[in-house]
Amino acid sequence: MPDRSLFLPLPRSFKLGLKLGLKLGVSAALVGLGQGRVCLATETIPASFSSVSSTDLSPAALPFAASPEDLLRMGQEAYDQGALQGAWNAWSRVLTTATTPDLTIASLNALATVEQDLGAWQDAGSHLSQAQHLLQDLLATSPSAPNTAGQARLQAQVWNTQGNFAFRQGHSEQALEFWTQASQIYQSLDDSEGYVLSQMNQIYALRALGFYDRAGKRLDDLRETIGQWPPGSLKIHALQTFGDLLQGFGRSEEAATVFEEAFDLAAQGGLKLLMAEIVLDKAVLAASLAEGQARIPASEVEKTLDYFAQVQGLKPPPLLQVEADLHQFRFLLKVNRPVQALEVWDTLQPRLRELSPSRFSVAAKINVAHSLIRARAGSAISSPLRPFRWPTTLEI
Repeated sequence: MPDRSLFLPLPRSFKLGLKLGLKLGVSAALVGLGQGRVCLATETIPASFSSVSSTDLSPAALPFAASPEDLLRMGQEAYDQGALQGAWNAWSRVLTTATTPDLTIASLNALATVEQDLGAWQDAGSHLSQAQHLLQDLLATSPSAPNTAGQARLQAQVWNTQGNFAFRQGHSEQALEFWTQASQIYQSLDDSEGYVLSQMNQIYALRALGFYDRAGKRLDDLRETIGQWPPGSLKIHALQTFGDLLQGFGRSEEAATVFEEAFDLAAQGGLKLLMAEIVLDKAVLAASLAEGQARIPASEVEKTLDYFAQVQGLKPPPLLQVEADLHQFRFLLKVNRPVQALEVWDTLQPRLRELSPSRFSVAAKINVAHSLIRARAGSAISSPLRPFRWPTTLEI
């Protein structure tokens, strides 16, 4: 069953992990370890920096006077918009301007995440190793219990990222060990959000290792916990991940219900980026259900295409636009609508060319080629209205 992980650079829970790292783990560095938690989703960048575009964070565009805390938030906004290089630039500046070991660890952890997306595996591994060594030194010399608790949360964040790193290189068992350790820390801190995150990560690993019954039971245990969270972006992201996992287990009706709940919360908060992401979730789910039928009713095809149109109507950032185009292109070829597929290709082709080099851009082009190969093998298509010409390798 196709899902969004076909084109996403990493499973949804990994992205949630980065958000938690910046909203929870880093908050300890921002307000003083052990003194509370700051949810960055409710904060804004100072007005003096508000004119800086999150999608154009070149080194020269970064405000010279920006504090490490401001740069962390700018990097988060850039990452959320799919501007991976901009996020890397902001977090690299944090690394050179950090005034505390906690900020240094937070920036190393964030850099390791975006470097995995950029395909810079050696750099990601190096930054993770540096973060772990700094944490060990910090925990060994920390004189007070409050600091130890805050640093434990940072340790959990680093272990989550190390788990991501291992999982994405095919080491599911090692990833499971890292995520289990992170889960134990979150549980000891009574951190519901972090605990759910690490449990979701473990479900991906258990599924990859073939432990479907264990993974399914753990998934069911999480639903009630997420439902108790207050409305907000973290709950919405968690619901998206939960729906993605349900779809992966073939529980499509439950996934659709969860996506609707997530969309309602995003709409209530006016969170258009999240609304676009969730509508795409619904589109991919509808496409997978339609493709699973021997004869696809025209009404199901139109319903799915309407979802894709809604995504573009919400004017998502470039990376999400490309992802939606990729899925729509694949779906149209699958349901034998070549003329419409070619129209999507006319939009998709320039967007692919404009993507910055990353694992996503490579995966996107591979998946276009894969869709074309399957379509070519399945039919010889022509149209009386517009001659259908398959895109060439150079065009992809």
